[in-house]
Amino acid sequence: MSETQRILAERFLSTLILILLITIARWAGIRVLRKARFNDADTRRRWIVQYKNAMVLVLLVGIVIIWAAQLRSFALGLVALAVAIVVATKEMILCLLGGLLKASTRPFDIGDSIEIAHARGQVIDHNLFTTTLMEMGPEGYLHQYTGRTVVLPNSLFLTQSLFNFTSSNRYVLHTFLIPARPPVDWRKIETALLSAAEEECAPYLREARSYMELMGHKEGLDSPSADPRVSLHLTETERWDFVVRLPVPAARRGKIEQAVLKRFLDKIGPEGRIGTPKI
Repeated sequence: MSETQRILAERFLSTLILILLITIARWAGIRVLRKARFNDADTRRRWIVQYKNAMVLVLLVGIVIIWAAQLRSFALGLVALAVAIVVATKEMILCLLGGLLKASTRPFDIGDSIEIAHARGQVIDHNLFTTTLMEMGPEGYLHQYTGRTVVLPNSLFLTQSLFNFTSSNRYVLHTFLIPARPPVDWRKIETALLSAAEEECAPYLREARSYMELMGHKEGLDSPSADPRVSLHLTETERWDFVVRLPVPAARRGKIEQAVLKRFLDKIGPEGRIGTPKI
């Protein structure tokens, strides 16, 4: 066996041993994490995903170290091939760059509810190339699961705006709108909406005011008003939008919104001629 063949054999053997060790460590680590005690399921899933991604990164670094000498030897001769590979794997490279951007900026975490490129849902898994969501909808109207999962390429994070609907705060300001077709009694609709919002917020409104004042003082900003309010937006001659803004517990946006809408419908009656609610 020549010297070159011997070196290549050693490198292949080292690579196989590394893969075997990483596989064992990955299996053992995930098993330990699944048995460990966490505050909630999202925290456990977050640790498992981070551990799996760490093992992949260790494997890639190990392979690069093992084959570093061979990679340097062939570097100059592979320039043309590298250009062809870049062109052929453009989308994969963009996904990798998007994954690195996501990892460095941390715009969301496991369990967060996000929206990007018309896809909306709760993050249940992510890696260097893709992000998996449990879809919420339909469209932007409701905060409930559709039963489908959506796998997004990470390249979207390079070109699309990301909206994160999850907040670590206890209370947040939630906004949704209700369209109405004129002619309608806009005063009646506004009064009914405001009354429904105030009734639904009454049990926690004082606590929400205190919390937002505390957060504003902590961040050095003027605290937004926590009182429910209704604004009228004239978008076009055939539709008026009534914009409702109210404080809600961060984890109960959808439930509070539905409760307000039902109270409003009970108050307004069928003559209100309102359209479909829209966030």
